[in-house]
This record gives sequence, structure tokens and C-alpha cells, in this order.
Amino acid sequence: MFLDEYSTPETLAEIIGIDPAIAKAQRRFEEVTQNEEFRQNYLLRQKAQSDWTTGVNTALEKGRKEGMIDAAKNALSEGLTVDIIKKITGLDEETIIALKNEECKLIIQESTCSLTR
Repeated sequence: MFLDEYSTPETLAEIIGIDPAIAKAQRRFEEVTQNEEFRQNYLLRQKAQSDWTTGVNTALEKGRKEGMIDAAKNALSEGLTVDIIKKITGLDEETIIALKNEECKLIIQESTCSLTR
């Protein structure tokens, strides 16, 4: 016997009668769902967990992008083409060209640098 969204109250009552652990869980569930303060705290905790997860995922994505930008800068300094860097890093062409132009501005005093592909 198992429970799903189609289980009847009679099925639930039968399972509760068979298994003391499920009976205890059901009692606790009823206590908790009838306590407004507990429900509010539970919802706040769920939101905090969701916010934390979102923050971690955002930080990870930012770190990945920064890593790809560093890799693109290194590849540009080694003379790789924009197309190859685009394939390797997944960065868009505009970002890579902007990085290339930034690199050229830094070394323009020493030599000439092509600002195009």
C-alpha cells in the first residue's frame, strides 16, 4: 500500500493504523499546520533557503564568466583569433573584441595592434 495525490482519507487512516511512525508524523503534521506562527516561520525559512541558493548560483555564474574572461585575455595575449576564443570560452564576439581593444590600449605605446579580427 502506498500514498499519492489520489489516496483517499480512508487509505491514509488505514496506513496510520498500521504504522506508528506514520501515525506520529500525521499528528505532528496536524499540530504544525494549525499553528500560524510555525507556518509563518516555516515560510520565512523556505524563502531564506531559496534566497541563499539563488545567491550562491549567481556567485558561481559570475565566477565562471570572470574565469572565461581571464581565459580570453590570456588567449588574446597568445595571439589566438576571436573565432577560436569564442569557441573555447563561449563568450560572444562583442565581449572578446572589447577585451582585445582593452589589451591594445594597454600596449599601444610600445607597438601597433590591430583592433579588428
